Amino acid sequence: MIVRTFICLFIFCFVLLTGPARADFAEALSAFDAGDYQTAYDKWLPLANNGDSAAQRNIGHLLRRGLGIPQDLQNAALWYERAAQAGQIGAAVNLAFMYLDGTGVPQDIRKAADWFRVAARRGHALASYNLGVLYDRGWGVVRDSRRARDLYIQADRLGLTLADTRLAQLSMEPPELVIPEQDNPVLSAVETVSADPVLDRWRTSKFQIQALASDPQARRELLLAGRTAYLQGEFLTAAEKWYRAAEAGDRDAQYGLGQLYMRGQGVDINKNLAYLWLSRAVAAGHAEASGVLQELLRTMTRQEIAAAAAAAAAPQ
Repeated sequence: MIVRTFICLFIFCFVLLTGPARADFAEALSAFDAGDYQTAYDKWLPLANNGDSAAQRNIGHLLRRGLGIPQDLQNAALWYERAAQAGQIGAAVNLAFMYLDGTGVPQDIRKAADWFRVAARRGHALASYNLGVLYDRGWGVVRDSRRARDLYIQADRLGLTLADTRLAQLSMEPPELVIPEQDNPVLSAVETVSADPVLDRWRTSKFQIQALASDPQARRELLLAGRTAYLQGEFLTAAEKWYRAAEAGDRDAQYGLGQLYMRGQGVDINKNLAYLWLSRAVAAGHAEASGVLQELLRTMTRQEIAAAAAAAAAPQ
């Protein structure tokens, strides 16, 4: 079933605006960098309304992330679509992921494939790879292994090192989708893509969680793979496997992950995350998690416990 790792994609461009519009765009960019998102929004919005595709995509980012203005996923999707139709290939990728997860739009894997295709045709490495995954899996498109291979080759030629790894593993298990962790603001209507995106295995999405939650066998395979890695002393690999199953509600994975964060095995000691995962395992009825959670609480001050409880209760 569907399992994904996550990729952090940084996008860099050149400012090609002229006159007052260029000055306003630059001021908005400076405001964004300074954390003054309201000013950035106020400067970019008139440019976006006048058809500047880079500003349109940036407005989409601010709305999607709720920066400086209330989060509005539906309008974020509309701005991404306007930018994508005007040629912003990164906006097409953003929109594809919104359709993939049903964020701000009805979930529609076929439309996600369509928008990945738009970006892939214009040389976007990540879109090429993910469209290849969809063809490899038959998600939203008719399964086509040859088409998938061609798209992996395209992504590899565009500098996505993950595609090279996938090409070497075509006879092995199906691939995983990758998504950008976050987006920097677009600096102009002309985009270039980093040739060395940073792989981030620790982020998940609703699409992944929904798929794993409905697939007990996939969760069991992740749990067992984590246990094998743990017994071999490969604690980081164990954490990666358990994290994905834990997010999908597997109480054994939650228990194991909580202990890794509690003891600093493969990951830095993090009492907040240890509390989060152990408390979830307890709530799910894990027989041993309660005792380990109590062990953790004995090492924490009242203030630390209160902060951990607040963090655990916050929307994820």
